[in-house]
Amino acid sequence: MSEKMVKFYEKHHLHYDLNQKDTWHSAPEWQTNINSLTNFKAKLENEIGQLYDKQFNIMVEKSNILIDSTSDLEAVIFNVLSERSQIMNGIVRDRVKEMSARNDKIQQKTNQLAGEKGKKKKNEEEITKIQGEIDKLSSDSQLDQINLQSFMNKLNQTIEMLTNLTQKFASSKDKIIGNLR
Repeated sequence: MSEKMVKFYEKHHLHYDLNQKDTWHSAPEWQTNINSLTNFKAKLENEIGQLYDKQFNIMVEKSNILIDSTSDLEAVIFNVLSERSQIMNGIVRDRVKEMSARNDKIQQKTNQLAGEKGKKKKNEEEITKIQGEIDKLSSDSQLDQINLQSFMNKLNQTIEMLTNLTQKFASSKDKIIGNLR
């Protein structure tokens, strides 16, 4: 297992087999690593799905309340921000699917690498090639995570703008009502 993979596993507190106290793994040791990655992938997909569903539902509820109780201009502004949020939500879901597909490729290459290591030493070139592919996919996966974080930040900014607008509109209405009394 490459140093990049070891760092990735350690950064995300993933379990990898250290029975031989080295990073050269046999097929059963690779299976332990694969299982750890698979569990991590499922956990990420679940957490991200729940987070976006929750934020999207909150945004829709606020949108409905706001549209029912605000002037046309307020509704238009809110609808624009809601639309942006929906677009960002779709982009994030697509990125998660891409990351999932890349993680599946990493798992396939890891299985292939484990099979090659089980064979004779003549396959050193093939092992090196597969290890390079795994490293590239891992690097791409890390870039995907950075991009996903960027989109998450943009989505959170949009939701924050929606929340601030809702508060400002409510405050303005409260002041108007207070002045009428």
